[in-house]
Amino acid sequence: MSPVINRLDERKWEVARHTTLGAAGLSVAMLFVLTQTGVSTPALWLSMLFSAIAIPIWATLWQIGEAYSFYAVRPEAKLSTKSGLIVGVLLFFAGGSCLLLSFLSLIWHFSVVAAIAFLVASVGGIILTFRHGVTVRSQAEPGGGNGV
Repeated sequence: MSPVINRLDERKWEVARHTTLGAAGLSVAMLFVLTQTGVSTPALWLSMLFSAIAIPIWATLWQIGEAYSFYAVRPEAKLSTKSGLIVGVLLFFAGGSCLLLSFLSLIWHFSVVAAIAFLVASVGGIILTFRHGVTVRSQAEPGGGNGV
């Protein structure tokens, strides 16, 4: 845990800020489009619901990060606790899942085949990204590889 926490700096918080605000903005955009076009099918209703849920989740993550930046406090103390880590991971997972399900439902409205393809490609991307992260992390840890 400490190798990850020791790498957190203001630049990484800035990237996290853009990620959370971008995801919230994307959720808002989807919600606006859905309200303008009307929610005429269960798939569109689900898309609207997941977009609406994703907005406060991403805004919460943004505000958590902003508190550290605003008060110029390094986040090690909170992030190194089990509860702090669990809350952060669960919020990120929930926000990402809501956004994924919102897109999936929207695509499903137009084509079930395209929705299945999107889901398979998304799950494949998630698995690949996770495995890559594990590999890079093992190389970065002392004695874990070439010291990348």
